Amino acid sequence: DHRESPGKGGKKTPRLRPEGWFALLDALEVLPYRSTKDQMALWDRVWLWEVSAMHHIDEVSSAEHLALSFVEYLEAIARLVALLRSRDRVAKAAAGEAEKWDYGLGAPAAPAIF
Repeated sequence: DHRESPGKGGKKTPRLRPEGWFALLDALEVLPYRSTKDQMALWDRVWLWEVSAMHHIDEVSSAEHLALSFVEYLEAIARLVALLRSRDRVAKAAAGEAEKWDYGLGAPAAPAIF
């Protein structure tokens, strides 16, 4: 799911909407969200989207800020990889090392990783 938005020189540039991002994560079978017990995965999905999207000066006159540009999409993918690798590192860590990252959430919170 993407939409086109005017770019420089009047060319249309593809932008990824949130439903497209969530569909991609579902297709990759990463951060599954199927029930309320998967609240952390849902939070991570949204957080990755939010921190990867650049802030726009004018978020009132257009909906462009609601979709990721290609560069923002690449940032979201990079953050997803870093998040998954960090969580994997914690899962494989010795008890003493893993305890340093434990915030009582069952997994390190995404903002704490970055």
